[in-house]
Amino acid sequence: MITSSSVAEVQQTGDDNNGGFFDPSLGYIDYTYGPRQRVINFNGSKINDNTIKLDNYKVGDGDIGNCAHVVDDWYTITSVDVENNSWILAGQINTRNVIIGCCGGALKTVEKVINIVNKYNVKPKIYVKGYDINGYETFRIHRLGLAPTLAQIATAIWSDLLTGGDFDTTGSIGILLASSIDTNINSRLAATAVPSNFNFLSIDSSGGVTLQPTGLDQITAWSGVTAREAIFYAAAGCVGRISGLPASPATILGLDGVTTAAVVSFDSNGNRTGVTLNPP
Repeated sequence: MITSSSVAEVQQTGDDNNGGFFDPSLGYIDYTYGPRQRVINFNGSKINDNTIKLDNYKVGDGDIGNCAHVVDDWYTITSVDVENNSWILAGQINTRNVIIGCCGGALKTVEKVINIVNKYNVKPKIYVKGYDINGYETFRIHRLGLAPTLAQIATAIWSDLLTGGDFDTTGSIGILLASSIDTNINSRLAATAVPSNFNFLSIDSSGGVTLQPTGLDQITAWSGVTAREAIFYAAAGCVGRISGLPASPATILGLDGVTTAAVVSFDSNGNRTGVTLNPP
C-alpha cells in the first residue's frame, strides 16, 4: 500500500491518470515527475497475495519505487522479477486474478490526493507542479494527511506549555503573550486599588444600588450637617409631631414619634429665636 514515505505529484492541468505516487526511498526512476513523465497502462494476472505478472509491459528496475493503481487500490512496487516479468508490491492485493491498472502520470488535484491518503491513513508529501518557460518544476511542497479538527487546533493552542513550546521561542506570538501582554495586564491589575468597603455596595433585584446608611454620613448637606441628618430634620420639620405649644419652647419629634429631632424657641410673634438639633 501507499506509505508515509510516498510522494504524490499533482499537475493541475492535463488528465488525471491515477499514477501520481512514487517512493523515493526505494530509488530508481520516478515516472510521475518532470519531462520524462509517462503513463503505463498495464494488465496481467495475480500470482500471489503481493505479486502480479504483466502481459503488455516489460518490467525493469526503473519500476521500483513507483506506485501502481490496481483497480481500486494503490500499491508501492518494492521489487521486480525480470525473469517472470512480475512486480512485487507492498501490501496484500485486494482484487481478482485478472489485473488492470495504471502507473506513472500525475494526479490532477490536491483534493484527490487528500482523499487517497486519508483512505490509507498516511501522511505523504505532495509536489504541486507548474509549467513555465523553464519547463516542469516543483514550486510548492505540502505535508498532507488527516487534518486536525478546529476543536483539536484550539485545544492545542490553549494547552501549549509555557515552557518547551511557543511561549519560550524568541520572536513568537507565544512569548509575546507570556511576557509582554501578561506583564502589562498584571501590572495594571496591581495598580487598581479596590476601596476597603467596596463589598458593602450591592445592587438589589430592581437594579438599584443599595447604600449602607453610614454612606450618607460622608456627604455634607451644609456645614456640620450630613446628608442623612438633613433628611432626618427635614422630614421631622414637615410631618413630625410637635408638643409644648403655644408655650415656648416646642419639641419636634422624628417620624418614629419618639425621638426628639429638635427643640425650637420662639417669641410672642411666633418667630423662631433658637433651634437645638438632636442628631439621629
